[in-house]
Amino acid sequence: MGVKGLTLTGDDVCPFVADVDRNLIYLHCLFCCAVQAELSRRREQEMMKLKKDLETIISEREMTETALRKRHQDAINELSQQLETSNRIRTKYVPYIPYHTPPSLIQAYSTYAVIAVQV
Repeated sequence: MGVKGLTLTGDDVCPFVADVDRNLIYLHCLFCCAVQAELSRRREQEMMKLKKDLETIISEREMTETALRKRHQDAINELSQQLETSNRIRTKYVPYIPYHTPPSLIQAYSTYAVIAVQV
């Protein structure tokens, strides 16, 4: 091989090949590092997105839980008030029936009590 009187022997080519090999290895390492950095950046972005989604879901769950607790408490309060009103009406309008009362009067008292509770 000659270029204007320049001849290269096997010993002369070996350092060039070694330099090219070293440069290729160096470039390969740089490329791998760049790819790894890009993958890390994408993973980090995905983690941030997932954290944000999780925080949103937790916030929505807490708001739903609060609303359900309030509805439950309101229902309990309303039922307690209805029970209290019912007990007040029952004790106020249901007459005392003595032990030795004839059946015909018991029937009359029962009808009266049912009508009083329905009003």
